[in-house]
Parts: sequence; C-alpha cells; structure tokens
Amino acid sequence: YGLSMQREEQNRLSDELFSPISRQIQPESIESRVELYEKRIKLEKEDISYQITKERFLNWRLLSGLLRVQKKIVPSHILPYSTLKKEYTRGRIEYTLGDLNYMSRDEVKFITLDKYNKLGNTNYISTKELIFNPPTFEKELKIRSDIISSAYDLSAIIVVDIIPKNRIEISLEAKTYQDIREIIIQKMDDIKG
Repeated sequence: YGLSMQREEQNRLSDELFSPISRQIQPESIESRVELYEKRIKLEKEDISYQITKERFLNWRLLSGLLRVQKKIVPSHILPYSTLKKEYTRGRIEYTLGDLNYMSRDEVKFITLDKYNKLGNTNYISTKELIFNPPTFEKELKIRSDIISSAYDLSAIIVVDIIPKNRIEISLEAKTYQDIREIIIQKMDDIKG
C-alpha cells in the first residue's frame, strides 16, 4: 500500500508489484534485482573485484494485450517496447514487405511464429507456447532489432501463428518510462593503463 502511494506521488509505475504471466524477467524488476545481488554474492565469495553502477534507460511494461480477428480472440505474443498511441486500434493488413506485415493503422506490424523462430533460433510449436514460455527479455530485444532497424521505434510488433486476413482489433496497454537500473562491472585491477 505504501509503495503504491509513493509511486503514485512520484508519477511512476509500481512495476515492483507485478510480474508477467510468462515469468520472463523484466528489466529492473524484483526478479532482476535478485539476480544482480546473487551475482554480487557469487563475486564476493570468489574474491572478484566489482563495482555496482547505475544507468538510466527507457523501461517498458506490458499491462495487457489482446488480439481479435473477426471478434474471435487469437493467441498473440507482443514483443517488448510495443506501444499504441491509444489503448485500442483496429484495421487490416495493408501490405507485406518481406516477412513483415503492416496493419493499415497505428504502425502495427505482424510476423509469423515461423519468422520469430528463425530470428530467435527457437522452435516454438505455437504462439500460445511462446506466450507462456518466452525466451529472455534480452533475446526478444535482439529479435525486435532484427525486425526494425531503429532503436527508437516503439511500434507494436505482434507474433501470430498465421497472419490475419480479416479485420483485426487490438487492445494494448503498455507503459514506457524512464528508469534507473544497477549493473555490475567486474574490475580489472591487475590491468594498468
């Protein structure tokens, strides 16, 4: 309760209070902090010098997402840093360039699960499997960067088994926000410059 009020006053998302259904470790989540401090303990046990430093970055959280094709819910996986101008849009696939399918509105792009598997060197059988057991967040960022060349592109990229041919409706609530994270840098004390 106290953290919620503090975050509200700071106009920040209370991202410490939730985790994705996929169990994927998100940047600067409680799980990522636990990993960081477990790594710190390991370095201390091995008597390896390190420094914890901070960096400012753009963080992202998917709060909810839903794809409907002709009013039927279709399993879909939303890649990190996907956003919409509003939380709802609809349209059709307007054109395809290579393996990337462009919706007629709001810069939404679709790829098939087959393309995702090729880019990520994965072997998911269905999008539903991908939803509940995705690769690491970092691997998904690499897949996103292989699809879109601009690091500043926040367009929604959605993975589906089959590219929809009919009318598409998307509900997507995602937040991007400035954040600060801690990272461990191992010291190279023996190397003199």
